[in-house]
Amino acid sequence: MARISSKNTDIYIDQYQMDTYASSYTFTIDNPLTDVTTFGDTANTFVSGKPVANFSMNAFFSPTSNESDTILDGELTGGQEVIIVPEGLTIGNMAHEFGANLNNRTIDNPVDGATALNVTAQGTESLRRSAVLYTPGSTALSSTGAVTSSRVDTGSSSFIGSLSSGTVKRATLRVTAVSGSGTATIKIQDSSSSGSGYGDFVAFAQISGVGTQTVTTTDACERYLQINVTQYSGFTNFNCMVTMGVDLGT
Repeated sequence: MARISSKNTDIYIDQYQMDTYASSYTFTIDNPLTDVTTFGDTANTFVSGKPVANFSMNAFFSPTSNESDTILDGELTGGQEVIIVPEGLTIGNMAHEFGANLNNRTIDNPVDGATALNVTAQGTESLRRSAVLYTPGSTALSSTGAVTSSRVDTGSSSFIGSLSSGTVKRATLRVTAVSGSGTATIKIQDSSSSGSGYGDFVAFAQISGVGTQTVTTTDACERYLQINVTQYSGFTNFNCMVTMGVDLGT
């Protein structure tokens, strides 16, 4: 049985790295059961709902621009993409991802301790197990073409879930930094063979700066994945994280 240390955990909310501020987190999955018992049943009968993720994080307060307080203040509006990578951000590692609304932000300021900034989030979509295809720490992208270092084998039984037609697959692009002014387009490609035969699977919208986007499909997918920069103009380079996963329960 594998055992891992929590010290390697990486946490991002959208394109913002939060593990540099966080001291602990709790991640739960709820599966709501609806009571559908009728008078004719001999016992209580329930129908299983869709799994939903909930998240809380204890972090340290920093008022500096683009650090914990201003990041989380801005993230309280609208939906966010949360990613937790227990083994750390390495290409090929498994991550947990889900869309969420941050619904509480608390500043805890004891006289005898450090000022804490704690948040909770309610999931807005099913949890997914994802494969990390590229990381912010990988070589900055600076030209078009297939990125061979991003190639990941999800396995013959797929560690992220069923890749058959009909299951919900979500791919997320987080652009964490750009140098210069320009645009770029990234696609995820798949293949039934390692190292060759890759074809387009999903495409992200053209980027022009930092930000996060997720695309969804129910098309069948092959086990081997890579990213491809299909359009690039103006930037000196840019850094990004690319992941793809399958919704739990689909």
